[in-house]
Order: sequence, then C-alpha cells, then structure tokens
Amino acid sequence: MLKFPNTDRCNRAHQHLVLGLLFIWSPFGLAGQLQSLAQIQDAAVAKVKTLIPADTDFEVESSLLDPRLRLTRCSQALTTEIKTLGSERDRFNVRVSCHDRKPWSLFVPVEVRRYGKVVVAARALQRNQVLTQDDLTLERRRLRGSMHYFSQPQAVIDQVLTRAIPAGLALNQNALRHRRVIRRGQNVTITIQSGAITVRAQGVALTDGQRGQHIRVRNLNSKKTLNAKVMGAGQVAVVRG
Repeated sequence: MLKFPNTDRCNRAHQHLVLGLLFIWSPFGLAGQLQSLAQIQDAAVAKVKTLIPADTDFEVESSLLDPRLRLTRCSQALTTEIKTLGSERDRFNVRVSCHDRKPWSLFVPVEVRRYGKVVVAARALQRNQVLTQDDLTLERRRLRGSMHYFSQPQAVIDQVLTRAIPAGLALNQNALRHRRVIRRGQNVTITIQSGAITVRAQGVALTDGQRGQHIRVRNLNSKKTLNAKVMGAGQVAVVRG
C-alpha cells in the first residue's frame, strides 16, 4: 500500500525553511554581517578631530549616511584619509575604507563648528559713532573662517563705525575705520625716545593721522621733518635706537 508523507509535518518543515530564509535576508538577519554606519561616522569624526588644537572650543558632526547602505562588516580596523578641505576649512571629506577580503570605501562629509569669545555690540550703534567700552561686550559665537573677529574690546575702542550695527552683532574690521586724531597743520607734542633718554618738543603735523599710523611732523625747534607714530590726540612719538 502506498504511503504518503505526513502533510502537517511537511508544511511545518516548509514554514521553518521559509522563515529561516526570510530571517537571513532580512535586515535583522544581516545585521551581524553588516558594517555599523555609526562606526563609519565615528571614524570620520575622529580623523577630523586630530586636526584641531586641543584648546579649541569646537563641535564636529558628520552627515548622516544613507540607511540603505549595505557594507560588509570589516574584521580589520577602519582606515581614514582626508581627501578634500572646504574653502573655509570647516568642511571636510573623509574617506573611510575597509581593506578586508571584501574591501570597500566611501566618503563621509564632516563639518567643524568653531566657537570663541568675540566682541559684539552691547546695544544698537549708529553710523559714524566712536566706540567706547560701554558700547561693547564679549559673547561666545560661532567663528567662520572667512570672517575676522576681535577678541578684546581694546582693539576697537576709539574706532568709528562705517555703518549702523544692531545689538548683539559681532564686530569685524569691515564695519570700522580708525578715527582721525591729528589733522594736517595741527600743533602736536613730539616725544623722542633714544635709549634711556626721553625728550619732548613741540611740532606741527604735515599730514592727517590716525592712532597707530606714522605721519610726517616738523620739529618747531630744529625745523627738521620727522617720521612719527600717532599715539593719540595731539601726541606723536619717535623712537631711535
């Protein structure tokens, strides 16, 4: 008599086989065989951090990788290499590679955000306003590579604004000009320093001058023309070796 296989037993075996195959080819089944995308991102971030001085206030973040990526898990340590730099040196492309039996590599974009204490307007300031200590304060701001910031208020005090500045805006050199503190034909005091000897004389400015600028002045006693540094309103200095 012919014997037929137990239908229930065959169905159960078939179901187990199908479920096993589904698990193997599912994301859950492959998870142990695939490279962690988070580890790839961490490797790229760690590479960029090696370029940044230890005393820098910064944050580093990589772009999210496509979750559909299926890369074989690397049994060796991942290698990293910075291939390109952003124009402002705050964006990087890091090549992360696996040199295993099934090698792979991909580029991970990484951004660096740098921060620092910079001089900002303590209140709304007007065009042509001469800056004083009360107009300025220090605040933590993100530093962008193409911008020049001031870290000390003393660097901008007594300078003149070329445009109106709202409260809280960081100051940069494009918004400032030095105030003219000496005008051509103005009487000035000349301080002449030669070693340990200091001599003061009266003179007249031959050109306009801003603080820190060198201008020509005439010594009224000797009638000689000197090249002097503007120290302040009506004050110039000559230093001789």
